[in-house]
Amino acid sequence: MECILACSAGEEALRLLPKVKPDVVLMDIVLPGMSGIECTSRLVAALPAVEIIMITVYHDSDLIFGALRAGRVRLSAQTIVARGGDDGDP
Repeated sequence: MECILACSAGEEALRLLPKVKPDVVLMDIVLPGMSGIECTSRLVAALPAVEIIMITVYHDSDLIFGALRAGRVRLSAQTIVARGGDDGDP
């Protein structure tokens, strides 16, 4: 697997991804500007063959169901563990 493009916002992804026609897109639910859910809906329309893996650290069911409704999405909920200082205490 090779990363062919990284975008910092949904608008940028919509502008650039149709030019490179990726097989798979890794998308965050929350992006600056346009949401990852809205971007995914538009990408599915523009790139019918693309597979989208959406990631999130949020456990908000509205966000998760919105992502699934966006079309052809695999969802990966990630848990981030923040560690404290050098003593290893959280």
